[in-house]
Amino acid sequence: SRHARPPAPPAPRRRRAAAAPPPRPSAPLRRQELDLSGNKLMVLDGLEQFSTLKVLRAARNQITEVTIEKLPRLKYLDLSHNSLTGIPDLSGFKALSYLNLSHNRIGTRPDSETSRDGWENFKNSSLQQLSTFDLSHNELSGSLPTQLGQLSKVFALSLTHLPEVSGTLPTQLGYLADVLYMEIAQLAS
Repeated sequence: SRHARPPAPPAPRRRRAAAAPPPRPSAPLRRQELDLSGNKLMVLDGLEQFSTLKVLRAARNQITEVTIEKLPRLKYLDLSHNSLTGIPDLSGFKALSYLNLSHNRIGTRPDSETSRDGWENFKNSSLQQLSTFDLSHNELSGSLPTQLGQLSKVFALSLTHLPEVSGTLPTQLGYLADVLYMEIAQLAS
C-alpha cells in the first residue's frame, strides 16, 4: 500500500565499555582494609602495593616473619595468634593506633645479633599515636622497657601472661595519663 511506513532504521549498536586493564605491579592499590586472617600464611610481605592501607588483619595464621615497613598510613594491625618469635620492625609507623601481637612466641627467637625478644624493634619505633597495645600471652624475657611510658596516647595496655618478664615495673608507666585499661599480670617475680 501507498501509505506503508518504511522500515525503521536499525537501532544503533551500543558499545560496551572496554574493561580496565589490570593494574601494573608498580601501581599502588587503593584498598584501605585487608583481612588475611585464618589463611595459614607463614610470611607476611609484598604489601608495598597497598600504600593506602589503614587496616591489616592477619590473625590466626602461622606467620613467623613480617616485612611491612612500607605502609605509612596503617592505623590498625592485628597479628595475634601467629608464630612470631620477635616484635616486628615497626619503625616509621607514626599513624599506628591499634597493635595486637598477643598469643605469639615472641621471645623465643634464637640468639643472634639482636635480642631474642625483639624489644629493640619496639624501643626504636615511633608509636606516638598508639592507643591500644596487646602483647599478652608471649614468651618475652627480662624487664619491661621504659619506652612503654612514652606511649602518651595509649588507653588500653595488656601485658599479661608473660612468665619470663621479671623485675620491677618501669616508673614511666605512671606517665600514661590517658590509660583507661591496663592489665599487667602473671609476670615472674
